[in-house]
Amino acid sequence: MVFLVRFGELALKSRYVRRQLQDRLVANLLERFTAEGKECLVSSDFGRIYVHADDTAAAASILARTFGIVSFSPAAEAPSDLPALCGAVAAYAKPLLSAGMSFAIRPRRSGTHPYKSQDLGREAGSAVWTAVPGLRVDLEKPDREISVEVREWPSCSGGASEVSEPALESSKCPLHGTWLDLSHPKNAAAKS
Repeated sequence: MVFLVRFGELALKSRYVRRQLQDRLVANLLERFTAEGKECLVSSDFGRIYVHADDTAAAASILARTFGIVSFSPAAEAPSDLPALCGAVAAYAKPLLSAGMSFAIRPRRSGTHPYKSQDLGREAGSAVWTAVPGLRVDLEKPDREISVEVREWPSCSGGASEVSEPALESSKCPLHGTWLDLSHPKNAAAKS
């Protein structure tokens, strides 16, 4: 499983200082995993750190105790083209939602993509609404929020996107993609 890791005040620093501090945070994560005898793969870009680990519980425990991490979410990769991404979001959301519940899609994009965040939210929401009959859309106080983050990777043509939880694989970018984010408290409560 992959975790999408967010850091705080590093984002306020200059590009040079930010890179140094982010590299230090990545090194700290690697040291913590090694000290606890757990394997992981850590990668990063300018705005996020990605931790790939098989032992989800141990990884979550290590991430929760690492200084400099503001939040983290379990995530899964998906293709970044809009139809495939919307299908992945619908497949992810289907077991979390049932008739009568309300939901909202919270899209974010980074980089250049052939669609806007609003287009992503509308199309993904439509796919979820079609996949689970009897749902209501409520953008202010939904029962479930599904975050979708699409990021552009220089090493991958066309970018990638990620969705949180069950592992969705992207054939183009094995380490990156579109992320469905489970960090919202309503989603965390639903998982337990």
